[in-house]
Amino acid sequence: FCPEDIVFLDTETTGLAGGTGTVAFLVGLGYMEEGALVVDQFLMRDFDEEIPMMRAVTERLERCQVLVTFNGKSFDWPLLESRMILSGLRPAGWEGTHLDLLYLARRLWGARLENCSLSTLEENILLRRRTDDIPGYMIPNIYLEYLRTRKPEAMRRVIRHNEWDIVAMAALLIAGGDLFHAPHK
Repeated sequence: FCPEDIVFLDTETTGLAGGTGTVAFLVGLGYMEEGALVVDQFLMRDFDEEIPMMRAVTERLERCQVLVTFNGKSFDWPLLESRMILSGLRPAGWEGTHLDLLYLARRLWGARLENCSLSTLEENILLRRRTDDIPGYMIPNIYLEYLRTRKPEAMRRVIRHNEWDIVAMAALLIAGGDLFHAPHK
């Protein structure tokens, strides 16, 4: 496969527990186009937009062969499949390769880091620290507050957080690839 076959996926949700009550209200997809990383974000401005959002996400995913996530094998992807089924849509059953960077990170850097959270990997492996980011645990409440007030200020930070997660995944994949090519680095 080539870089254009890859799609990076990250969701922001109404909760972290999963299950039928958890909704992915923001789905970010990153992919290569003309040598640059493009990030498309699909925001569900209200619950009645879930089906059109899922259709748009599925349409974009169908163009790619390699799905890259961070903890997506156990959270993001099963959640999206469940929401598709509950919405009466045909699940997008991923047939291509699914690379979950969390597992890769644990194998490559788990022994030398205190944990393998994306923020820890960004700081210690990518040598990048986010400024003005929102902790993930705050995101569900920010969305629910947005639904109540329709004030977009805090949601802009959630959207930026999602974009940063996708960019971090792309950089982490490159860092892992670099180790493959130069293992003693």
